Amino acid sequence: MPQQGIDFEYCAVQQTEKRTFTLTNTSASLVHFEVSMDEANAQSFDISPRNGKSKFEFGIFAQLGKRSFFVFCVSHFSSLVTGMMKSGAKQEFSVTFAPTEAKVTITSAVFVFQEGSRSVKKVLKMSGIGKYPFVEISTDKIDFEALTVGTSASQSVTFRNYSQVKAQYSIELINDDGKDRSIVLSKYKGLIEPAGSDTITVTFLPTIVGQCTSTQFRIDVVGGNELKLTCKGESHGIDVLLSSKSIQFGEVQVESATNRLLNIMNQSDQPTTFQFFNDRSNVFSFSKTEGTIQPHSQCRIIIEFYPQQTKSYYERVFCVVRNHQVLCVDLIGTCYDVLTKPMPLMQRHVDIYRHKVIMGIHTR
Repeated sequence: MPQQGIDFEYCAVQQTEKRTFTLTNTSASLVHFEVSMDEANAQSFDISPRNGKSKFEFGIFAQLGKRSFFVFCVSHFSSLVTGMMKSGAKQEFSVTFAPTEAKVTITSAVFVFQEGSRSVKKVLKMSGIGKYPFVEISTDKIDFEALTVGTSASQSVTFRNYSQVKAQYSIELINDDGKDRSIVLSKYKGLIEPAGSDTITVTFLPTIVGQCTSTQFRIDVVGGNELKLTCKGESHGIDVLLSSKSIQFGEVQVESATNRLLNIMNQSDQPTTFQFFNDRSNVFSFSKTEGTIQPHSQCRIIIEFYPQQTKSYYERVFCVVRNHQVLCVDLIGTCYDVLTKPMPLMQRHVDIYRHKVIMGIHTR
């Protein structure tokens, strides 16, 4: 048993410190032992192995004639650790200190050893000082600005413990429905030594084009203060565009054909894929409807106009690009023969009609 007792020194409030010591039976016979500690004065300390608690209670009754009245009751609990040790055997004890407030706590545990009719009593003094941990954060706001979908950016955040006790912290995500996981942390809990620091990494990895992400984290220091960290960022798609939004094929004689060139250009640092949605039997046919465009390059597509009837043709073809908004191109052409020559359809005619549809006056 420690002769000087056990001093836990400083311990963080609502955290637990542990010390161990070993008892050895140096006698030649069996020794019974019992450990008791007054819980009224030692709510923050505990000794194990624990066999249970014994309850001591007494009451005072008052009697008036043949009737008895219960006046009051006084209860007292003592923690008991009991056992036996053979000759030469060892028993390890654990003492824990878990302060509930910042103050000095001193108590004692009484060890009673019984060897036959001989009894020995020893006292173990236990003390500790509870203190509140205090942690500061290097920054409480992080702005990743705008990133291209598929790329990532990281920043470091440091927690510094200015107290004389260990600081245990946990991080919780708040004000979020859990669907947007663009902002993640390298870890969500940790332990900081006294006067020490701990660093976490915040990573922004956008997955949806045109999304604005704002995530707030709450950092709870056990027994100490509370901190908040706000992170935000925006995402944009890969920079892809078509060389033209409208292609005019002009006037083409029936069962004749003409073609135009359309370029799809990738001006970003990442490769991307594209796909045009067009019917193979359409009068407007594409030499290539899907493919991959490397960074800072372009893909050339030949569009052929092969009309079978004398009339004006118009079609809007959509192009889906990975990590980019949908693109489109208007294809316009007119077919004629010797007897019939329709009025040529122009892009301005399409624009006027679309405007009327939007305004709801196209049926007038």
